[in-house]
Amino acid sequence: MTIRQLQYFQQVCQWGGITAAAKKLHVSQPSITNSIKALEEEFNLLLFKREKKKLTLTFEGELFYVEATHVLQDVNDLTQKMKDLSRSRNQIKLAISPTVETFLFSEVVIGFKKLHPHVTIDVLELGALECYEVVEKGQVDFAITITNYANLNAVRIITLLTTRLNLAVHRESPMASLKSITLREVAQIPLVVNRIGSFSNKIISTAFEKASLKPNIIFRSNQLDTIKQLLRSDYSVGGLLFEETILHNEDIVGIPIEPQLDPVFIGILWNKERPLYSDSTAFINYTKRQFPPCRIS
Repeated sequence: MTIRQLQYFQQVCQWGGITAAAKKLHVSQPSITNSIKALEEEFNLLLFKREKKKLTLTFEGELFYVEATHVLQDVNDLTQKMKDLSRSRNQIKLAISPTVETFLFSEVVIGFKKLHPHVTIDVLELGALECYEVVEKGQVDFAITITNYANLNAVRIITLLTTRLNLAVHRESPMASLKSITLREVAQIPLVVNRIGSFSNKIISTAFEKASLKPNIIFRSNQLDTIKQLLRSDYSVGGLLFEETILHNEDIVGIPIEPQLDPVFIGILWNKERPLYSDSTAFINYTKRQFPPCRIS
């Protein structure tokens, strides 16, 4: 039994026949036919029922397909790990949440790049929950995102800062002079919030539910430019944004919400099991210097 035989067998199962699998793999049909025949002879089992030029998995074939799929996935994972080890990395794969990117990208990513111009940084924009997923699967080296719900059994975290959501309005809005605002008052304002599934949306929903209030949400977007445009077009509209996002935008004014919403922790996280190359270690050390004192967990 060889890896190639397993690949041929898997493709026949997935594409429903030898002809389609051969086209997909760019090999001849006899190559696939002979590979499957060799597997059946090796185990003295029929993997397929052959009826009227149609192939159907036998019971044994179905079991073999499940196990073969696991083996091929393990082979692919091992191949990728060894490729990473064999080459000089000089590369960082980074996931970042759009709401965090607005005020941390320059200080963290661009700042590091200036000191390490030889390192290529591949950036992927994802929501917090999606960031958790790609880190745990080892698909990226780091994620910069909200860390409140990260799985500490699977990742390590450097907490960079703690923030809260404020009501954001345009500087020309009549509400811009307010020193604070209650959640009940916020519920009466036409609101622009992040999309459903985002972490900030979860905080907002939880806060209103606890207060038995229903917010007046008129628009959802994760794009800061879109939110700013809506605030600019209608001074009666408000957004719910992080304090740091507001501070980095001169045309937006932040109004603290009383009582305060739950704190939000923002940081860098990485997979505990993923090897740290020299460029990754340099990235961690740079971040520690930029955000002292940062908390590591």
